[in-house]
Amino acid sequence: MATADLAVASEDARFATPGGRGGWFCTTPMVAVSRAIVAKLGYGPDKPLKIKVSTRNIATYRDQAVILIDHLKHVWIQAELEP
Repeated sequence: MATADLAVASEDARFATPGGRGGWFCTTPMVAVSRAIVAKLGYGPDKPLKIKVSTRNIATYRDQAVILIDHLKHVWIQAELEP
């Protein structure tokens, strides 16, 4: 439970992150969930996980990679684009 103050559940409870399908707005709290996972791995705003992203050297692919890198910053992942 990434954004809850208190969670109560039975031992056989299952949890999932809901999301939109078919082009609907996604209601998934993925930033909070991702931050919780990255924090459990020992990373955070003061110690980001560093990765390299590689893609084809075509503008369409590079543009998508730059967008991905920007999104990863929100979950404390510092990505570098390799040409």
